[in-house]
Amino acid sequence: MGDLIHAMYAIKHVCAKEGVKGNLYISDGSYGNVWGCGHFAFSLEKTLNDVKDLVLEQEYIEEFKILPKDFNEEYICLQQWRKHPPIKSWSNLLSEEYNFDIPDEYPWITTTDGAKTKGKVLIHYSNKRHNYDFPWNKVINDIENEILFITSHEQEFNEFKFKHKIKPYIVETVSDMAKAIKSCDLFIGNQSLPLAIATSLDIPRICVLHESSYKFYSGEHHLSNNTSWFLKENLMYNGENIKIKL
Repeated sequence: MGDLIHAMYAIKHVCAKEGVKGNLYISDGSYGNVWGCGHFAFSLEKTLNDVKDLVLEQEYIEEFKILPKDFNEEYICLQQWRKHPPIKSWSNLLSEEYNFDIPDEYPWITTTDGAKTKGKVLIHYSNKRHNYDFPWNKVINDIENEILFITSHEQEFNEFKFKHKIKPYIVETVSDMAKAIKSCDLFIGNQSLPLAIATSLDIPRICVLHESSYKFYSGEHHLSNNTSWFLKENLMYNGENIKIKL
């Protein structure tokens, strides 16, 4: 799902270049390899319902549907970037793959605010791509705002080492998650869907990166002053607009 959020960066700017709106279709392995299909954590129906409000909220999207089995129109495969190793940041990778210029304006997704998270710091830490060197204790202690752990899976909060210092904030859908992240003062998270959303909205964020794929995010600070990132103590970046320093 996080990759879908990033792929919308390409949709927005290809559509702007062509002066059109986009029809976005999702598919999975049941379609074979014809469409360069990806794999979602849940069924296509649940995936569509979770994110459709957010996708259709974007002015550059005309339709958002599950790919028809008899589809025979020309299309742009949003999986083709996977043919290349992750040696570039998301913006550079997608702009080169889909032949559009990187714009001056960074965010590519908009949504309405979620009042319950205004003025708060949101944390998310998925059960994948852990970075055991990240100074969670120091960072949490340096934060003066109320801290909430945002997730749609309570188990993630229960497994978080520092859960005793913060409160859970459970959301039902991706659209709800985006509204909550849109309103927070700062987002901190590892490489998963919530970080993709925070990036797409250009929320002040600290990206907790993983050795296997850190280059997707580590170059984005050249385009957004709202980005800090951490891989290890001697490989990190403090963003200009981020008050908490690593």
